[in-house]
Amino acid sequence: MAEIDAYQEYIRCKHNAFCKAVIRYATIGKIIRLRQKWERPDSAKLKRPHCTKQRKSVKVV
Repeated sequence: MAEIDAYQEYIRCKHNAFCKAVIRYATIGKIIRLRQKWERPDSAKLKRPHCTKQRKSVKVV
């Protein structure tokens, strides 16, 4: 019986580790998608012609 209990505990720990990894990577993926969604309007504003003409390049000597 001890071997069966030890094996069940091993399987339980492996399953928990797998579930934690799946949740972690799903969360990271969601964060990346949200950041991309939030950054799109800002990058679109920078590409407008009137914004690029107003900027002047500064040379560092």
